[in-house]
Amino acid sequence: MRKKERIMQITLQPREGATMAPGLPVRIRCLAGVLWITSHHNSVDRVLKAGDSAELSATQRQYLSSVGRHEAVSFEVSGPAASISVHRSGAAGARSSRDGLRAWLLRWLASGAAAV
Repeated sequence: MRKKERIMQITLQPREGATMAPGLPVRIRCLAGVLWITSHHNSVDRVLKAGDSAELSATQRQYLSSVGRHEAVSFEVSGPAASISVHRSGAAGARSSRDGLRAWLLRWLASGAAAV
């Protein structure tokens, strides 16, 4: 029996984040702003702009946030019984987001992706 697919629309304000541990693969589609997606125990991060989409693995916890410090991001999550937790962050959350972004930037620079 197939699980019913559902679609959730989520808007994250600057300095807010969301975590997701899907039981099955889900699709993320960015509607507005720029969405940063990073996976737990995986050095591959994704950045989606409005209109972009990506399929996320069922096996990894995902962290999602707005890239801009002053811009909200809206996105859809679709898939069987997709669930997501939004974290309203204050200064501690902003510090955590900065630390995550800094770690991602260092991995990106080390990978040579910056050399175009």
